[in-house]
Amino acid sequence: MKFLSATETFAANGDERTLYRAHYFPMTTTALLLSRTGAQEFLNACLPMECPVDNFMRKWLITNDCGVAVQPAVFSTTGADSEIDRIASVKIRNREKRAPFLYAKKARR
Repeated sequence: MKFLSATETFAANGDERTLYRAHYFPMTTTALLLSRTGAQEFLNACLPMECPVDNFMRKWLITNDCGVAVQPAVFSTTGADSEIDRIASVKIRNREKRAPFLYAKKARR
C-alpha cells in the first residue's frame, strides 16, 4: 500500500520540508491544520457527530483523498501525559472485578 506521494519541496523557517499527498492516516495524529474552507466542509460532513472525531476524520480524509502531510512535521508533542492512557489504565483495572463468565454470558445474549 502506498501511504504518501511527494508533491513538492519548500522552505519554512530555514528548514526544507516536503509536502505529500497522504493516502493513509494513522490514529496517532499529533495535529491537524485545516483551511477555513476545509474546516467548513469537515463540519458539514460530520455533524451530527456519531463516532469519535479521529475515526471520522480518518475515514473522511481517506474517502475524499484530500489529505496532505508535511515532513519533517510542523507540529510536535509537548511530552505531556496522555489522558487516553490514564483512562485506559483505569478501565483495565476495573476488569479484575468482573465475573469470570461475563463474556460467555454476553455472547449467549
